[in-house]
Amino acid sequence: MASIGITITGLGDTTGTGFASTAQTDALRALENIVRGVKNGAVKASSVVLTTSATNAVAATSDVTATTSGSLGVVINGTTVTTTFSVSQDGTATNAVADINANTTVNKFVRASKGATGHLTLTAVVPGAIGNCCTVTVTGTGAAATGSGKLTGGTGVDGAPTTYSL
Repeated sequence: MASIGITITGLGDTTGTGFASTAQTDALRALENIVRGVKNGAVKASSVVLTTSATNAVAATSDVTATTSGSLGVVINGTTVTTTFSVSQDGTATNAVADINANTTVNKFVRASKGATGHLTLTAVVPGAIGNCCTVTVTGTGAAATGSGKLTGGTGVDGAPTTYSL
């Protein structure tokens, strides 16, 4: 599936579109309202540029190694999620996945999934190069994260690939 990026310049009045919303669903609805408005002539724009890609954007990731003892601290974009050491490194990694995904601040940026034994994988919620801006550091005995302090490997047009029809 291909992905597409839209740039609208010289945008006129967008009152009532909800464009200032920070929620992804609200932002998509606002974008739909703006595009419909431009299409129907209700919203003036000096240009609309579509940037397409033959492939989907790839989400940035980081592999995190859980602690061998003591608490694991995973700091994502400045917010620390602390997981108490379980009976094993692998148990701590499993618990960290649940703690990260339950954190209502960081789960807007990343999703955690269980990786290899003693590891978890952080994946940017929004695929594309933008995910490479997400910072990740860890604290705790034996803990480590790939990417030199950031998620890495995000490529392509930023944004979740979505089938979206007007």
